[in-house]
Parts: sequence; structure tokens; C-alpha cells
Amino acid sequence: QTYRLGRILATSALLVALLERGGNLRSFHAAVEDKETVSKIVLDNVTKEARLFTDESRLYCGAQISSRFL
Repeated sequence: QTYRLGRILATSALLVALLERGGNLRSFHAAVEDKETVSKIVLDNVTKEARLFTDESRLYCGAQISSRFL
């Protein structure tokens, strides 16, 4: 998505960051901003036993993520 900030055009990109307890951080740039992409990143990198804390984005509300972590 492109936003106009005064005379500057800014482009937003989806970045998913996963932080482990203890400080290990993994970040992923996603070319497509959709639930399927975010679900794949989360399900491939987070164990079933983990506690998942997210921001307010609706991209985490997919059925795959909800059924696994709720």
C-alpha cells in the first residue's frame, strides 16, 4: 500500500516478528498482506504449546491460528 505523507510517498510492507522468551527474534517480510500468509508464518514457526500475543490486526483471526492457540 502506498500512502501520501506531505510530498513524500511512503510504502507500507507487512512485517511479522516473532519474539521468543529469552530474546530470540525472527522477522519475516511478507509480500502479500493476507490471513493465509500470516497463518503460514505463525504455524510454521510457533509451537502448539506457545502463548501467542498479537497486536490488533485482523490478519491473526484466521481459523487455523484460532483453533490452534485458543
